[in-house]
Amino acid sequence: MPMHVAGFAIATTVSIGSCGAFWLVHPESLDYLLDLDAHRLNRAQRYYDVGDLHAAMDLAQTIQPEDPHYLDAQRAIALWQEEWHQANALLNIMDLALATQKWDVVVERAEEMPTTPFWQRQTTTMVQQAEAELNRQANALLHQAFDRAMNYDFATAMYYLEQ
Repeated sequence: MPMHVAGFAIATTVSIGSCGAFWLVHPESLDYLLDLDAHRLNRAQRYYDVGDLHAAMDLAQTIQPEDPHYLDAQRAIALWQEEWHQANALLNIMDLALATQKWDVVVERAEEMPTTPFWQRQTTTMVQQAEAELNRQANALLHQAFDRAMNYDFATAMYYLEQ
């Protein structure tokens, strides 16, 4: 056997042997390697939370089937896709409700939105506008009811209060 091949074989054996010895002496290092996939899945979740669905899915899909977090990653991807689809549909309904001044629909649909920061940011302005309009309308009806009650027209006053 040539000298350089024998040297490589000895170096490889020593290197592999020392790694095995390292894992025996420091088993927590093996846990760190196993946690890399969990860390990758957490990073993917953070991408999703800020609204980058594609980056989240791409990162989660790098977790291999033999990894312990593979099924969690696949469930997360399916959940993200479904949630994204539903949230987009709700956002479209809210846009239409805002355009047609159906303020109560805006507020109701906002309550159905996912709680992720991205979707909450998408709806905050719409909800604030709708709530301001609902408060303005409620205040106007209250004044009308008060005016009717001052004129002893209690039936109409009650009608305004029930609105």
